[in-house]
Amino acid sequence: MENGPPSPNPQFFLGLSHVYSLIARALLARIGMAERVAVEQPPESLALIEPVLESLKETRESRILELSSSRCRKDLDKTSRIAWGRVLERFYEDNGYAVEKGYLEPDHVAVQLAFVAYMMGDIAHSLSKSNYHEASEKIIVLHRFFSAHLMPTLSQCDDPVARRIGELARLTLSLLRPMAITAAKRKRSA
Repeated sequence: MENGPPSPNPQFFLGLSHVYSLIARALLARIGMAERVAVEQPPESLALIEPVLESLKETRESRILELSSSRCRKDLDKTSRIAWGRVLERFYEDNGYAVEKGYLEPDHVAVQLAFVAYMMGDIAHSLSKSNYHEASEKIIVLHRFFSAHLMPTLSQCDDPVARRIGELARLTLSLLRPMAITAAKRKRSA
């Protein structure tokens, strides 16, 4: 990409996929739905997720179960809160991600983070195949997901874990935004 944002590369997205996957697994482990996160992680990953892991230690399991769009988002009316899980489930399906039924609700933060990890990995895969058009499309989708779903949820959850995840998500969004803008401009000019 000329002028402006750095060219996206597979390692960048693969690293972020790893980080978001670790956080999703840590949330699931805290509520007994996955094995504990191994401590042997790359130092870069640990530096990014350590604040989240520390806040998880101090948060009750019942509070983690409440980290969902339908419970946190004050900007959604009652009808929208009820339908929000289905909206997210459809968004996931439209982008190749299947949510296991009977697990957590599709709007739970752990599921949203698992989707982010999936998309980051998918973008890395597209880039590693030099399929820049496909990667650009996925970057736009991921930016839209952060802006419309994940960030509003995290910013409205009154919880230290959500705040810590929100800090990382804001940083990620600030890195994604210029790439998404460039990809959208290219898409319009094509």
